[in-house]
Amino acid sequence: MEKLISKLAFLKGSWSGDSFVVDFTDPVYTMMFGSMQKAADTGEVVHWETYRFEEKDQHVFLYSSQMGEESGVYVLSPSEPNATGYVFEAFINKQLPVQEIYFKPLERNDEQILFGIKGKVEGRSFEKEWLLRRRTAPLQIS
Repeated sequence: MEKLISKLAFLKGSWSGDSFVVDFTDPVYTMMFGSMQKAADTGEVVHWETYRFEEKDQHVFLYSSQMGEESGVYVLSPSEPNATGYVFEAFINKQLPVQEIYFKPLERNDEQILFGIKGKVEGRSFEKEWLLRRRTAPLQIS
């Protein structure tokens, strides 16, 4: 039987966005891992995040942290990918500012994905989306 987490295999690899890099491992057994680093123009890392995806009890959970602090637990929406891709919804603390985290493979192009978040702060909704491009060459650090 195919693991649910294998649906996220398209994330595997190294990606870059505007001043940041994201890396994801292969899904192995019931887990996969990811990390993100954002750098200033000087090359100094100013923000970092980690992601742990885990399949258990017939669900895929995403445990995220920012700068070493847990920032939420999310669960993969049971529906097939839709216009916003693979959507992880806030699971334990529904009061989190970020209510959804999503990853969307772009059709017919395994060199780009969309990474997005949706949420609410002080009663106002927000959505941010980043285009990630597959990084094929090592990142040059000056």
